[in-house]
This record gives sequence, structure tokens and C-alpha cells, in this order.
Amino acid sequence: MASTHGVDVTSDRQPLAANNNTGRVRVQKTKSIAIGVAVGAIVLIACAIAIPLALNSNNVPSPSPSPGVQCPTGFCTKFASEISVMKDMPGEAPSLLSFSQTLDDRAQCVVRRAFVVGGIGTVGWAQMWSLSTNPTALGNVTETTVLVPSSSGVFNWPHAIVQDPCSGSLFVADADDNVVDTLQCQDPTAGAGCTSFAAVQNWTSQFFNPLGLHSILTLDDVASGSCPDSTSNPPMFVTGGVTSTDSYVGKRTTAGVAQILVPPSLEVLDKVYSPSPRVNGSVVVADAFNNRIAQVDCADANSNPVACADATATSATVSTILSTYYPRAVEVVVNANGTEVAFVAGGDATASTTYVKQINLNTGEVSTVIEGVFNNPHCVVVDPTSLDLIVCDKGNNRVVRLRCDE
Repeated sequence: MASTHGVDVTSDRQPLAANNNTGRVRVQKTKSIAIGVAVGAIVLIACAIAIPLALNSNNVPSPSPSPGVQCPTGFCTKFASEISVMKDMPGEAPSLLSFSQTLDDRAQCVVRRAFVVGGIGTVGWAQMWSLSTNPTALGNVTETTVLVPSSSGVFNWPHAIVQDPCSGSLFVADADDNVVDTLQCQDPTAGAGCTSFAAVQNWTSQFFNPLGLHSILTLDDVASGSCPDSTSNPPMFVTGGVTSTDSYVGKRTTAGVAQILVPPSLEVLDKVYSPSPRVNGSVVVADAFNNRIAQVDCADANSNPVACADATATSATVSTILSTYYPRAVEVVVNANGTEVAFVAGGDATASTTYVKQINLNTGEVSTVIEGVFNNPHCVVVDPTSLDLIVCDKGNNRVVRLRCDE
């Protein structure tokens, strides 16, 4: 079932050349009762005073990890040599998975939910997965809730799903319908804690063949009270296109305005997936048919460098940071020491061309995490709880996990 706009699981158009770098990574008491009672009373009073002070400007609690608890952050430096299956999905062809955390979840070092989209053509679907927080089964899928069934015909080649951390609503890149759809959160709580959603609605038709989405807002914005007054238009990066003459990198602002940072007229991109912001304000994308990971650096109307998320960003330049065969997923992650890396997944239906690679964005060093085990991989995501890598192995109808060993 081929499509001119959709995922290239069945497309006869292929990238121009393979550049399948090799090299496997081994990347990453005694007190009286009276005194005890008195101390307990003081602690209770102190807690009662502190609770209101722990609210940010939106009256949202900003919890911190328990004393002595240090949540894993950043990325792993060494992975298992073999994958494990997170979920088998016969006939479902998963395209993208995104994890969801509330502020409380982050403080407790857990991830309780993930949102997933997939399907080929008009049998596209969306699901919510409940994940185990039991240390002996951490991250296992315990329950699957179908948000949009494949039989509904609502989606046509859905490629990406993201959650607005402020409202909890979901947004789906519905590629062949040339829209970004939304499932509005029906039970919002602090920091994307949503488990009930309204029916699919058209959020915007301002972007052609949207393939990639990334929320500009983060949980840090929720914690600091920086969410916009209205969450109907969360700012978001959008990428897409089918050929070099219609591919682009853009964003939608809180005012509901579409801004094209890299317009199709420049013809420097060719089918763009997976926008992922960098610390310096640039955006890294998978430029699939140009066989590269590209970086987008933005400027204002006076050609001054600005963050691409900034309201003043009006134009951008594009450069290559990695030549690699048919990439369709990239995620930028920052370690506690400031080291910034990008994980990349790519390749086609021939297993030998498939891979997950890691780029050290500080040094430019590239290494191969794993290769030769996928079929049209479409996502690579870091699990915030375990720092495992999650890959949507679309052609093999499964989502897989690459365990963090170090």
C-alpha cells in the first residue's frame, strides 16, 4: 500500500546512497519521648508552612526528589549488545513513541505512561500505554488504551505524537491529511498528568505533510510557572515534506501563527523528520533523503543569531553534522556534565542498512550503538527512568528496548 506522502515502508523511492558507518559502541537514639514529640511537632509545623511556599506562580506544586534520591539524567554510555521487545504489535507498524511525565513522576524518578502512533495509510491509530514502575518490571507495558482505533479512518499515515506539558493535550502529525490533529486533555493535572482525551480535532492545516513534532515547552516551564495563559496554542516545532521542493522546518507560536524557518524554496532539505532542540537554541533534524542529520541555526530579522524557539527567529541556515543513510529519528540529550549527544536511528527494509548511532555534539565523535537488527526504524527515544533506548521497529511491527548497562 504505497503512499506519496507517508512513511516509506512501502515506498519505492529510496535515498540516493548508503553511508553505514560501523564500529560498535561500548557507549554508556537516643532521645527522650518528650524531646521526640517536640521535634515531631516542629517538623509538622515546618511542613505546613513550607507547602504553600512550594507552589510556583501557577499554583502548581514543584516537588523535589526525596533526600538521598538522585534520578538518572542525560544518557547512557554503554548499552546491551542485544535488544529486548517492549511490545509486539502484529500488523500495527508503530511510528513514534513519546514518554509522559508529571512533576511528581519526575521527582519520583518514574515514567507511568507513553503515547504511541502508527499504522500505514488510513489505518493509522493512537494508543496510550501504562508502564510498570515496579523495579523488577520497570518500564513494562501493563495496559494498552486505544485512543484512536485503526478502524476509524481518522488518521492517514500518522508519523509523530507529542504531549503539551502544560495542558496535557496530545498532538499528532497526520501526514497524508496535511494536518496536525489534537486530542484535548479532559482531566488536566500539573505537568501533563492526563489520562482522558476528547475526540480528534484539527489543530492546524498550516503545514504540508507534517512528519515531525516537538513541543517547545517542557516540564521545567511547568515547574517555573512559565506556561502561557492559554494552552490552546502550545508552541511547537514542525517538520515535513515529500521532496526537496516542499520540505521545510517550521514552528507554530502561541499566537497560532505558522513560521517557516527553512522554507521549501531553498531546496536544502528533503523529507524532514524528528526535530530535536539543542541547548544552544538550534534544532537538529533527520534529513532523510539527503542522508544526513542536519542542524538548523536561526537568526532574527537583523541576521543576529537567536534560538529557533524565540519569537524573533525569522530565518535559518542549515548545516550537516552527520552523513548517515536514511535517518528518520534523532533525539538530543544532555548529560549532567554538559555533554550533549544525539541518538540517531535509520536504515530501510534491508536489515543490514539499519542502525542506531550516537553523535557527541561537543566533539563530533560518532559511534555505532547497534546495527543490522531493524526494519525501517522510525523512532529513537531515551527512557527517562532507566536511560534505555527505545526504538520503533516499524517494519518488524514492534517497539524494542536497548538496555542501559552503564
